[in-house]
Amino acid sequence: MTQNNVEFLEQIAQLLENLPSEQLLPQAKTPDQIEEWQSQRRGNKILAECWRAKFISHCDAPINQALDRKEINQLKYDGIWLLVKQYKVLWDIVQLAEPYVKQVHSDLQSLWELADINFIPLPKEFIHIFQSIVQKEYSFCSAFELYIEILKEMENRRFLDCFKGYQEISISKSEEGLKQVREIFDQGMLDGFYPLLNAIETKNLKNNFSGDDFQMSWMTMTIFACQFAVSINSSLKDRLDKFNELVVEMCKLGATACRKRESKTWRKPRSFAWKNGKRIYGSKNGGIYRES
Repeated sequence: MTQNNVEFLEQIAQLLENLPSEQLLPQAKTPDQIEEWQSQRRGNKILAECWRAKFISHCDAPINQALDRKEINQLKYDGIWLLVKQYKVLWDIVQLAEPYVKQVHSDLQSLWELADINFIPLPKEFIHIFQSIVQKEYSFCSAFELYIEILKEMENRRFLDCFKGYQEISISKSEEGLKQVREIFDQGMLDGFYPLLNAIETKNLKNNFSGDDFQMSWMTMTIFACQFAVSINSSLKDRLDKFNELVVEMCKLGATACRKRESKTWRKPRSFAWKNGKRIYGSKNGGIYRES
């Protein structure tokens, strides 16, 4: 491993342990929002420690000792390491895919301009998904810059849910959504592309993950661009196949977490909703979120 690679890996670890971004904290006005920011920071600090142990220092991570002392549940332990692997494979993918991401982004901008000049209406769903990313300039000068933006986008977006007027996080819907995602990725990439969803499948996926406002991010843009490149880049196909395997593993683990009973080291996840900055848990009967 070259010194440059080590430096990149360390910078990634430093970014991880400092997400969600510091500038988001002053926007948190309620105790629940502040706790959410702090909780995500604590979790990402553990991720950064594991990242360093696995890819830089090659030594024992503190989380291993916590497992030995039964301070952490095996399921959570496995989930953390799985996420570390997923982030590393994503870094491998971005290093290979960045030129293709740049090209596909440019092609989409050209398509948009051509449609606008010739008064050609684009499909509404296409506009909804791609408009925000097409309107952004491709300002990345390297794969590293693109990857850093992807990490920021992913972690900050997860935190920003608590600023929505209403956002439901349903365990039962999440379980169904994980099952659907697993089925999609289990099919593999036929001819280099993920399976197309029909209208009902798309509606179910949006419903299970509260994704009515889904728009293309730099993460999904990267995976989208990869589909056009795997046929000419075998190394990229290998890494994308590995990424797909990890997604399936994460779905299996997530489904287990939804069903697992509570123990001394495991707190069963509960459905809740963000309502105007407050975390409101669902009733035992499900489907009702009332402030206590």
